[in-house]
Amino acid sequence: MPPKKAATKYAVRLRAEGKWFILGTGQEASSSAEGGVLRVRVDTDLAKVVIHVGPDYLEEWNPAPLGAHSVRYLRGGSHVHISFEMLAPVYWRGDVQLSAQGLAGRFGVLGEDDRQHRTTGTVEIEEERDYAFELPRPSAGVVERLRIDPPRIAWEAPECCVEDGAVWFVGIGGASRSGKTSLAAALAKQLQQRGHETVVVGQRDYERSIGSYRCSVGVDEAMYDHPAAIDWRELSRVLSQAIEDLAGKTTLEAPAIVIFEGTFAL
Repeated sequence: MPPKKAATKYAVRLRAEGKWFILGTGQEASSSAEGGVLRVRVDTDLAKVVIHVGPDYLEEWNPAPLGAHSVRYLRGGSHVHISFEMLAPVYWRGDVQLSAQGLAGRFGVLGEDDRQHRTTGTVEIEEERDYAFELPRPSAGVVERLRIDPPRIAWEAPECCVEDGAVWFVGIGGASRSGKTSLAAALAKQLQQRGHETVVVGQRDYERSIGSYRCSVGVDEAMYDHPAAIDWRELSRVLSQAIEDLAGKTTLEAPAIVIFEGTFAL
C-alpha cells in the first residue's frame, strides 16, 4: 500500500453540514429530541467558529450559543479539529473534525454522561492556502489568558427582579454584527414611550482584547469574540446595580426593564 501523500495546502475557511443522532442507533433521528441538523462554519484566520443546530438554531442570524471553543490543525493542516462547549439551553460539549473527506464528531449533554451523540456530514472547503503562508496561531498571551481566566461566573438576579416582578430583565443575544445594539436601542425607545423606565447594558462596554491571533497572511488580529474577553465580574456588578436602581422607579402596572445585549447575553 503506497504511503499517503503529505498535504500541500491547509484549510482556512470551511463549511460543514450533517446530521446528529444518538450514538449506538446509527440511524437518523425520528424527532428533534433525538437528533437533527448540524452546521459548522470555521475561519482559522480569526479562530472563529459558528455552529447551527436544528431545529431551534438553524437561521443564519441565530447560531447556537457557543460558550468556548478551540481550533487546531491535524495531518499537516488538511484536517481542522474543533473542541467546543455550548451555553444554555443547549449544554453540549464535544469535538468535531472537518476535512475534504467530510464531517465527523462526537459530543454529549453536560450532566448526562450516558447520552452521547455522533455527527457525520459533508464539508466544503471555501479557502485553502499553500505552505508559502504561515499557519494561523494564537499568541502566547492568548494561550495563557485562556488557561487562567474563567469563561463564566455565578450570578443571581436581585430579589426585585425575581420575587415581585418590579423589574424585568431582558436578554438580546446573537452573532457579531447581527443588529443586537440597534434592536436594544429601538426596543428601549418604544418601552420608554409607553411609560416603562428602561436601561440598556451592552456587553461591548466590558470587553477587552485577550491577546492577538496571527492569521496566515501575517496579520495580528485582536481577539474579542470569546467568553474570556468579558470582564464578567464588573458586568454582573453593573447589571445588579442597574436592576436595584430601577426598583424604586416602577409600579406593577408599568414595571421597569433592564435590557442586556451582547454575543453571550443568553
